[in-house]
Amino acid sequence: MKKRMFNDKFQLTFAVIQGWKTMTSDILPELGPETELVGTIGKGDFEFRIGGSYETVIIKPKFKVGEVVAVAERYETLYERDDWNYIDNPDLIDRWCKTAGWYNKMFVRADLMPHRIRIENVKCERLRQISELDILKEGVLRFEKCFDDYPNVVERYIYSIPGIDYRYNSALDPFLRIVEDIFGKGTWEKNPYRIAYEFTLIK
Repeated sequence: MKKRMFNDKFQLTFAVIQGWKTMTSDILPELGPETELVGTIGKGDFEFRIGGSYETVIIKPKFKVGEVVAVAERYETLYERDDWNYIDNPDLIDRWCKTAGWYNKMFVRADLMPHRIRIENVKCERLRQISELDILKEGVLRFEKCFDDYPNVVERYIYSIPGIDYRYNSALDPFLRIVEDIFGKGTWEKNPYRIAYEFTLIK
């Protein structure tokens, strides 16, 4: 079983476990000038045409539709949250507390993770093509709020990022902050292709 790491600065792991983040994305490296997505081939691989030539590149998504993926968390987090099954595995702490996975979820074992997601859909598009609905699936929160706009009271949406005490007037602004922080400054301007994985929490 594969695992997926989510950014904890913006509490995205928590958002997945709570069920309000239902999409995650990979940003593809630049394949060349004027690269275009041709379509999908085989078992969901994406084919790109490089420039005006007939040369193509095949990119395999990390996950396939129907695949079950473990949500990676540090062993220490699972211990503190009392999420481990000690009845079946009474020596879990002694066995794993001195490993790298205790403090770094990059080194945890997928089969020890208590939470799972199932990939429901995979798609590829340019980053700037993302819809507001997909931005919300990526973990941006939306709230209704009333504003006293004399002589009327107007209902509008405000947006936020989990773990960040700041409010935005559009869904795009907090999403940009997440993208630039995770994938690097200037990512939005470069408008790379993204592979988006929509999923459901199953455990």
